[in-house]
Amino acid sequence: GDDAATAHALGLLGGLHADLYNLEEAEALCAQAALLAERSGALQAWAIATLNRMNALLGLGRGADTLPLAQALMAQEPQLNQRAREQRCIVYADAHTACAQHATAQALLDESRGLRHQGSESLLSWTTAQVVAWVAQGQPAQARELALSWLDNPAHGTDPGSVPSEQLRLLQALSAACEALG
Repeated sequence: GDDAATAHALGLLGGLHADLYNLEEAEALCAQAALLAERSGALQAWAIATLNRMNALLGLGRGADTLPLAQALMAQEPQLNQRAREQRCIVYADAHTACAQHATAQALLDESRGLRHQGSESLLSWTTAQVVAWVAQGQPAQARELALSWLDNPAHGTDPGSVPSEQLRLLQALSAACEALG
């Protein structure tokens, strides 16, 4: 009956559904979790639910719905776990790429790369977001080179994004880069 605990559990369950590509279920669970977390003042649970919801929305092709969520999270950044900022910047960048805000997306990806620390490198997540961003920016050759480089030597580290859905997303972005190159 504790709203904060329920919100945390629902946000994590929604994230699992997103990883399994059950995107509509993921989005619904995370939206419910975010409301409960907000109502109970559970900032960290709200942040997790909102990030997982953004990932589901991006997978559903609803990128425009992610920008207000990214902005709300970014406004709370000083209160969030700073060790996880590297990963959050990647999701923020995805939201900005989806809304054609390329300069902001690239700055967030650059910041994420600068925040990497041993034992917590979001290498697949960052690579995928960078490939998607370069395709959107009309730089398919760079995107293809980076994607192939990662596929040739997948340095997984402890990336929480090393899940089949993220690998699929990288392959889809690589396909788009190859198509753009003819």
